[in-house]
Amino acid sequence: MSRRTSVSRVTSISRCGTAYELERKLRVPVLPAAWLSQGTAIHDAADAWEKFDRQMSIPEAQAVFGAVWTAEIAKNDVAEPDRDKWLVGGARRSTPT
Repeated sequence: MSRRTSVSRVTSISRCGTAYELERKLRVPVLPAAWLSQGTAIHDAADAWEKFDRQMSIPEAQAVFGAVWTAEIAKNDVAEPDRDKWLVGGARRSTPT
């Protein structure tokens, strides 16, 4: 009998098998990243806009974004209070050979 797997699982394993094992199997906590909070906030604001039949005003959508952003950042601060340890974005630097 074969075991089914999801596309996201295969993609994660193919990107970095060690990262997949640490995150999914060993459940090592992932460091917070502000961009993830931003993504959650924008999705929730867009979802609210859709639920109001696209009749929500820009300030109302911005209020949803702000409330979700604040709540997500607060949760991340609890998980890792030292923001210097949070993941940061930007171009990866290659190591000199």
